[in-house]
Amino acid sequence: MDSTSHRSKWTLVVHGGAMIEESLVENNNRACRSGLQTSLDAGRSILRAGGAALDAVQAAVSALEDNPAFNAGRGSVMRQGGSFELDACLMDGATGDSGAVAAVTRIANPIHAARCVLRDGRHRLLAGPGADQFALNIGCQSVSPEYFIDHHQPERSHRVSLGTVGAVAMDNRGNLAAGTSTGGVTRALPGRVGDSPIVGAGTYAENNVLAVSATGFGERFLRHSAAAQAAWMVKYLSLSAQQAIEAVMDEVLPAESGGMIGIGCDGEIIMHATTRIMRRGWATSDGDEGTALVF
Repeated sequence: MDSTSHRSKWTLVVHGGAMIEESLVENNNRACRSGLQTSLDAGRSILRAGGAALDAVQAAVSALEDNPAFNAGRGSVMRQGGSFELDACLMDGATGDSGAVAAVTRIANPIHAARCVLRDGRHRLLAGPGADQFALNIGCQSVSPEYFIDHHQPERSHRVSLGTVGAVAMDNRGNLAAGTSTGGVTRALPGRVGDSPIVGAGTYAENNVLAVSATGFGERFLRHSAAAQAAWMVKYLSLSAQQAIEAVMDEVLPAESGGMIGIGCDGEIIMHATTRIMRRGWATSDGDEGTALVF
């Protein structure tokens, strides 16, 4: 499809994690909805002004990373031994370029570090101390481990993981972008990396095909290259974006694996999960917007 047909149209979708147990979020519904709205506002302001999908995704994910209600950035969960290790990925559907970081421990906003990796262009994924140092050298905000501990709710750092955060966008030039960020899995082994920073597993964007961000059991999305499978179904089997994401979630992945948000090449919004909960929000140039927590 010719991207020039989209010139007055933009779309943004965000997610704040998928989970099975509704009780895990019952006391946090207001904070979640507020956080999703803040994320939408951050990305929408860029798209309304004619900005790029990549910039809108970065801004939307960054807002979720700043909010301790979500398992990313400041709200990350604690691993075995008491450490915090964060992952993020950003992909540009117009160029196919991507940048990602994994197991960073000193960066307030891993999505910013991922953007720096993308912009630098020498690599696609940096991990561990090298990723921390790269991000700090290039000007990303440094924080101490205490930043990730909510001193008013210290038990939060020992809570069950509440998924990841992510965003997908289409700008008024028809360009797509996707980003995902996570604080990992509670009590996971140090060094564990899930699907979020892996292009084709938890994050993927390709113009005229699909932009997608996943949340849930990362090892399952990794095993099946879930995000790429959805894109390939659109590209090679001529499925719609909705059909492709539903096929991956309902037929390829095991039951209750999580969820995906996506945007098709025509701006179609997809939000689909096999768990009871997926915190999500959406906004379009046509004025359609909202937030939701359950299916």
